[in-house]
Amino acid sequence: MVHELKVNHVNAWRSIDIFSPLREYSDSAISAIIEKNNFEVILTIKPNGTSTTSRTDVSENWYGGVSSNSYDDLSGIYTIITLTTPKNGEKIYQASTSTSLGKYTTTLAARISLSENTVEDLKENGYFNIVKN
Repeated sequence: MVHELKVNHVNAWRSIDIFSPLREYSDSAISAIIEKNNFEVILTIKPNGTSTTSRTDVSENWYGGVSSNSYDDLSGIYTIITLTTPKNGEKIYQASTSTSLGKYTTTLAARISLSENTVEDLKENGYFNIVKN
């Protein structure tokens, strides 16, 4: 996500680069860090569910019988994207997005798709002052 935002001339940081995952932060400490860094908005990505596809593979085994294995494959990821202003906590953007996954889709490919779709939606809704190519 950060890469997609930076490509679109938006300063962005991963939360892990600001807040160490090995520490716990009080609400006041979080507010102080946000204020110190002068963030204009905070983009939150929250998982909202998945969809699966069930399938069964049937094959003849070595002794002439039939074997079968059933699988549940992850076929989609649903996510809620929110932009919030830290000064007053106002939610200024919220979208629900989904990413379809093929049988061999990697997690990286799904994340890139989510990032591209989110940034494109933010641009289309006027959140960036960017001229389309």
